[in-house]
Amino acid sequence: MNFVEDLLFVLKTTRIKDRDVMIQALSRDNGLLNLRANNAISSSRYSGGLKNLALYRVKYREKEGAEIFYLDSAILEKEFEKIPIDFEKFQLSQFFCEIIFKVVVSEQPAKEIFNLFYYTLSSLEKIDVNHQMVLASSFLIKFLHWYGANPMVSICSVCKQELVLKEGLQSIYLTPVKGGVTCGECVTDQSGQFDFKNYMLFQKAISVPIEKFVMMVIALNPNQEEITELFKYLIEFMGFQVDGLSKDRFQSLSLLFKG
Repeated sequence: MNFVEDLLFVLKTTRIKDRDVMIQALSRDNGLLNLRANNAISSSRYSGGLKNLALYRVKYREKEGAEIFYLDSAILEKEFEKIPIDFEKFQLSQFFCEIIFKVVVSEQPAKEIFNLFYYTLSSLEKIDVNHQMVLASSFLIKFLHWYGANPMVSICSVCKQELVLKEGLQSIYLTPVKGGVTCGECVTDQSGQFDFKNYMLFQKAISVPIEKFVMMVIALNPNQEEITELFKYLIEFMGFQVDGLSKDRFQSLSLLFKG
């Protein structure tokens, strides 16, 4: 067996027997991992007690072809203490975890999504619960960009004209089935109306660090109904673009974003 050193987030723990724990984790260098921590309940080798959503610097034993690895040591690097004790923040964190479980590949480098998860949790700890839709939408935009499934934002999905050139344009209509947006002249369904300037603002989420972007949007006091529409659009769009990520697959959504 070879020893591997890595950074990882504990996403889910399950106790087995009396003292051992099975861990599902997101690691920086090896994607999703299943690890067994023997005597995890009392051993001093695991600082912080292997808490969910905590970041650890770990050493584990790797065996070629094995589906489960054995955790040798874990040093607590960062704990997001406010998230587990706040129901809505915790449910939102579980939504992020569900996406990671369904998309990130096991034993493959996942540095970009690892960093996104870190800074998303950091932002979640700081923001007021009333602004969680801004964070959720920002996360989805960055995630979709990482996945390679960006919505078409500057061209009407029906007439194919550039929206920025349409005289007097104020609103667009979000159309997840078509993978983009529709202008007011082409729209047949009035739902999903969104201010074009606000929508283009959210496209900056791709290039701006998520913590900085979320605070920037919050400072502008955005329309909460439009942010909710944007989030619903991104969920629908993700369902069409990413296998296994339709909105009815997320248990956390039914509890957190009713309707």
